[in-house]
Amino acid sequence: MDFQQDIEVQLREYYKNFGVAGEGPPADFEIPSFLANLGMSSIKASLSTDLELLRNLNQDTSLKQLFGECDGLLERIASDSESTELCRALEQNIPLLGFDSDILLAGISWYTQASQVDPRASSGHEALQKMTKDFPSTPPFFALIQAVQGSLVLRLYVGLVYMRGDSMKNALRQIDAQKYPSIGRFSCLMENELVGHLRNALAHGHIRTTIAGLWFKDRAFEAVASPGFLDKLCIWIFVFYYTAFMVITKERT
Repeated sequence: MDFQQDIEVQLREYYKNFGVAGEGPPADFEIPSFLANLGMSSIKASLSTDLELLRNLNQDTSLKQLFGECDGLLERIASDSESTELCRALEQNIPLLGFDSDILLAGISWYTQASQVDPRASSGHEALQKMTKDFPSTPPFFALIQAVQGSLVLRLYVGLVYMRGDSMKNALRQIDAQKYPSIGRFSCLMENELVGHLRNALAHGHIRTTIAGLWFKDRAFEAVASPGFLDKLCIWIFVFYYTAFMVITKERT
């Protein structure tokens, strides 16, 4: 098996193990030909590092379980999204959570701005075009990777670090999860092992882009999270904070 074929095998296996439904290159997309057209001499060193990483991750059954548990939790939160239970629960418990309204407002504003530069959003195309123009030596495919994962890094940093993720985790423990199950699910998310490693990695800058997703490292733990998975995580963290902001705003009017 040659280098480009090996990348295709490991990349498709990675998205099967760690991606969300429908994520990854289409079945009829010729990855080896695509990589060859990029000019392998300039990118082979970087791709070699990614290939070895993906090979190790694809063999890690415990890591697959961690991602599966976190994704299952996100699915349970999503299934509750159409009810008003979270809003009612927050109305009863806002004082216990100790939100700083200035941090909450700034975080929501920055999160929204970061979302708008994601090339997958209609508003993000101009940002990608500017990035390609400013860095003409970067192949458009890798500019796209940087833009997508860069938007995710900013959103994750706001949601997990700037918004005082550790403090919020401790505050959520005070609330009766059986009485307020919607808050209990968010408490489980903030306590989740994978989310904790990601938060620590962001706080210490132990992150980098890869061909498959965002690599992050927290001491001996390392993983790559796909853009689809991280987008899903960002959305539901944002929903929690935005709902809290709306509750606080309603109480003040």
